[in-house]
Amino acid sequence: MERLEGQGISFAAEATFFSEPIADLVAAAVTTVLFLRTFPGILRDCVRTHSAVRAA
Repeated sequence: MERLEGQGISFAAEATFFSEPIADLVAAAVTTVLFLRTFPGILRDCVRTHSAVRAA
């Protein structure tokens, strides 16, 4: 790990700072894909359950 002369600032902190938004974007993309793939199935199950309750 390199340090700036006389300041004691590490470049690792800068790398961490710039990688955080990338991790946030990846997490948002994964969450969106999971939501879009699972939510319609959940709605279908709810409609099927509630329509069976109403018919009884």
